[in-house]
Amino acid sequence: MTLISAPVYIGGSVALGIPSTLVIPLHSPGAAPFLLLWITCAHGPLSSERVENVSRIAEATVHALETAGLLVSPEWADDHVGRAFATGDLETLDMLLGRAIREGRLQHDDAFVCLALSMPAAIDAESADPATRGRLAALTNRFAEAHPRNRCLIAFSGSVSFALLAPYPRDVHTALPELLATKAADLVFRSRPQGIDVPWLVAASTVVSGRASAAVWQARQSLDLGDSLGWKHQVIRWDSTGHMSGLAAVPTNILVHHFVSPSLKWLLEDESASGLVETLRAYLTTAGNVKQVAADLYLHRATVYHRIRKVEERLGIDLFSGSGRLEAHAGLLAADIVASRLAVGDRRTTPR
Repeated sequence: MTLISAPVYIGGSVALGIPSTLVIPLHSPGAAPFLLLWITCAHGPLSSERVENVSRIAEATVHALETAGLLVSPEWADDHVGRAFATGDLETLDMLLGRAIREGRLQHDDAFVCLALSMPAAIDAESADPATRGRLAALTNRFAEAHPRNRCLIAFSGSVSFALLAPYPRDVHTALPELLATKAADLVFRSRPQGIDVPWLVAASTVVSGRASAAVWQARQSLDLGDSLGWKHQVIRWDSTGHMSGLAAVPTNILVHHFVSPSLKWLLEDESASGLVETLRAYLTTAGNVKQVAADLYLHRATVYHRIRKVEERLGIDLFSGSGRLEAHAGLLAADIVASRLAVGDRRTTPR
């Protein structure tokens, strides 16, 4: 939240044609002023009533600037820190976060959760226009304001922001990352200007004990996977996608030749098999829970079993075994990543 200090009077000189001016310093809690709001008083004496009116004008101006996302807390918003969060450089993160902990800027009880918000869905410092970056900054600051100041650190890099939280022990539970990610997504949804939205992703780590940098790394990897898959307007949690996050870094030619089998390729290309593919995706997402798949797709369980058997016949694998599900899941994700890359003209291959 931006704080507004008492107006500072700067006397003018009528002889020189310089009007009297009031300067209102703006700053974040505990931080030095980062913006000076100048308001000119051209005529008349500076009465207490005029000072009060100026203060009201300053409040209205600050509210408008915050709503537009043009006021950003300077804490941890520099390029160096933002790059460390965005790249997931563990060594640099350990150094920066260790310093923050020693200086008392981050108090913790050995538990950390990190959220990453991308607008648009790409970790590219050059891809975000000023308006989008302003909106991203406003959303991230609004999210951070809901948490104790010494328990939350934020960082920015291009079109991506990070919020590293150190929750109190009473607040730590397995559903915490999902709850925080849902709150962040709700902030994004409610901030849509005139119903117009830009692509966004929210990624959440698990609750990590020990090294805070591991939470940042998980959120960063989840975000990269979502970007590679071309996902938009989604929440991505490490606990459900982490086992496949490494695929996002695999070159396209390796994915095509070593992960997407010919049988899977033909199944995905067969328009008449869309029902089989839909059932396969749901089956893999629920870790083979046929009852849940039937409920999600409004099918009878016998129909789900029939479709799974048909998929097994076409792929030549056992989907009721862990290894079979892993092979199918990896192949589907690889195919999705390849399709997303080709759609945007990204044909990255193994360096030669």
